[in-house]
Amino acid sequence: MTKTLHHIRHWPTPEWRERYLLAPSCVLLSEAALLHAYQVPGALREIPVPAYVLIDELAQLQAHYPILSEEPPAGLIQVNAAQWVELTLNCQPVLLWDDMTVAANKAEEN
Repeated sequence: MTKTLHHIRHWPTPEWRERYLLAPSCVLLSEAALLHAYQVPGALREIPVPAYVLIDELAQLQAHYPILSEEPPAGLIQVNAAQWVELTLNCQPVLLWDDMTVAANKAEEN
């Protein structure tokens, strides 16, 4: 069975999570979504699938967001570049989401 990989840049709305985060899938947290996971205790409990972060991106963002230097939230899986490549090769499709509110609304219109 294939697994969908959702690369999300902003924290998803409850409606988006209910519609798209179905098993089997996983998420890669990036940018604002990653920052939200660190800033809001327990936020990852809202994500019902495995959540990943690229170690390289985390290191780059730490200079701008010192909170990202703290211990990662429980449940956040850190992956290096080779593991990321393997993950994307094992997942189909790989989807990049920028604004989950817009994505959820557009899907509802179709």
